[in-house]
Amino acid sequence: MKKFTIIITLIITTITANAQWIAQTSGTTNSLYSVYFTSTDTGYAVGDLGTIRKTINGGTNWTAQTSGTTNALLSVYFTNSYLGYIVGETGTILKTTNSGTNWAIQASGTTHNLLSVYFCNDTTGYAVGLSGTVLKTIDGGTNWLAHENGINSLVSLYSVCFTSVDTGYIAGSSGYLYKTTNGGNNWNVLGNGGIGSLDLHAVQFISSDTGFVVGANSAFLKTINGGTNWLSTYGGGNAFNSVYFTNANTGFAAGNYGGYGIIQKTTNGGTNWVTNFSNGSTGNLNSIYFPNFNTGYVVGVSGAIRKNSVSAEVEEIEPSFSANIFPNPATDIVTLNIKAANNEDVKLDIYTVMGILVRSEILKQSNQHINIGNLNNGVYIVTIKSGGLTENQRLIIQK
Repeated sequence: MKKFTIIITLIITTITANAQWIAQTSGTTNSLYSVYFTSTDTGYAVGDLGTIRKTINGGTNWTAQTSGTTNALLSVYFTNSYLGYIVGETGTILKTTNSGTNWAIQASGTTHNLLSVYFCNDTTGYAVGLSGTVLKTIDGGTNWLAHENGINSLVSLYSVCFTSVDTGYIAGSSGYLYKTTNGGNNWNVLGNGGIGSLDLHAVQFISSDTGFVVGANSAFLKTINGGTNWLSTYGGGNAFNSVYFTNANTGFAAGNYGGYGIIQKTTNGGTNWVTNFSNGSTGNLNSIYFPNFNTGYVVGVSGAIRKNSVSAEVEEIEPSFSANIFPNPATDIVTLNIKAANNEDVKLDIYTVMGILVRSEILKQSNQHINIGNLNNGVYIVTIKSGGLTENQRLIIQK
């Protein structure tokens, strides 16, 4: 099990606040291509000329980390709070075991640009890129081997995502979608919902069955059966570069339209999209990430970083409820360290992302151990209630 802790904190406010995308100071003018957070406050953004920026206070300050390369860094992924990977130009792969204090260059065995990296656990990961490149490691990046059986070598592979150690998806150029069910030993071409040869830039799955893909010309695809069928829409003129759904209904797509950055949002699973942010000038937005349901970050050209923030005149009351959930991802047991000022019992409900209740518990305030061994792999919504307060968080089960 991974030793990664999610901190849940509730603050009572006297008014309803409005979400906005607020510009942050990144400290660089280099374009940023990927952003990833290991907690609500701690995150990383990577980009041109070996740029790595880290925040430990929710983006109030971003500090430089030393990458040891001048190659463009194109994708970042952490398996827990201290173990992370970055991939980029000419086969660049970097690894940290101490939250980015030091980054070590790893041998990838390729000179092709690597565009996306994803790890299923601390040891098993994948990197994909230009010319149909698919690399896999099973030893935490010490060795990377090609796993390209079934991949068209003329296709650029933009994004990789796995729902288990064996089952994964790749989105690529010319409308190509691939799926493996045997840990990358073979890749099979999937239908793409009739969108033709539009480039597909990003893929995200929130459960073993439900996934989303975005791409050029406002291309949006959704599956609820593990990629067997895809529902698609396209033709809005936007170039979507990144997608992030916080649950089955609420999602965000970041990219550009007419030369300026844009974020669109859906609250009905992609049936309808509305503009959530536009910078009204120039600036492609390349990557979007939400560490929790209420907080998101997006990065783009010229060092742009924006945060989806709650902005209003808010009267804060001392936090009266908090809980630590660990480990996350989990396999069989999760521990909840619960503290509430009102000394009331806590009600915990676990739902699938489709809203199906699969577990309900009444908990006392202390360390509580919950057996989730009978739940399937996937992403779940954990609802915690105490004294009229409610907080939702994601729990990943990965066996």
